[in-house]
Amino acid sequence: MRRVVPGEVFRSRTAWGRLSPVTTTRTVSVLVGALAFVASGCSSTVSIIEARGEAGSATVRLVVASCHQDPVAEVEETGTEIRISIKPQRGGNGDECADALTVTLDEPVGDRALVDGDTGGRVRLKPPEPPLD
Repeated sequence: MRRVVPGEVFRSRTAWGRLSPVTTTRTVSVLVGALAFVASGCSSTVSIIEARGEAGSATVRLVVASCHQDPVAEVEETGTEIRISIKPQRGGNGDECADALTVTLDEPVGDRALVDGDTGGRVRLKPPEPPLD
């Protein structure tokens, strides 16, 4: 296996010893795409599958549509709405599973609408699950 070092990418040559514009263009396109993905911080959002908590509590437990992606919640609270956007921090592994995380709000949920920042849809707040014995 040949080891590639930084800077060597553009030294790709054809069988005749000239730089290959196709290889160089393809390499640049792949690098630009990869850099855009990294720069965005894997910023695509994922949807909320389930939300559990109580109206009188400022803690909401979420199950989200990511799989081992270290999701982070971005919360925007107003007097009428709690908008939660879930952003995965790394790429998925292709498995079908879900991640869970707990969000602590500035104020209790109360009668405010819980909104999924990915879909824009309202999320029903279910009661907390009973503790396991």
